[in-house]
Amino acid sequence: NKLQEHPDVADVVVLGVPSPHGDNHQVARAFIVLSETAKKRAETAGEQTVLDEIVEWANSGECSSSERLGGGAQAIEPLPIPRGDKGRHLIVRMRYVPDFKPEEPVVAAMISPLPGLQL
Repeated sequence: NKLQEHPDVADVVVLGVPSPHGDNHQVARAFIVLSETAKKRAETAGEQTVLDEIVEWANSGECSSSERLGGGAQAIEPLPIPRGDKGRHLIVRMRYVPDFKPEEPVVAAMISPLPGLQL
């Protein structure tokens, strides 16, 4: 919810992804659709710089270690499913998390024919 308040974030999904330390733990990573203003800044400052600023902002203040974005952030394309739909997390996992294999193939089969959705 905090990330949705940031002016550079048009949309966001936060997922647990494997830790970069290879210790069988998961860390939170934000998959962010950048706002138009942020996209323009990214053209000059670089996309990763803009994402790093958002992560720094999100990790500042009063948040516990479990709420921190230990996996950083990744820019993604706009999602074809509105906020609040539970299929959003599965779509992001299938598109952007390497080696993800859906635990529920039936669910994946149900959402794959949605208009405008390419996995």
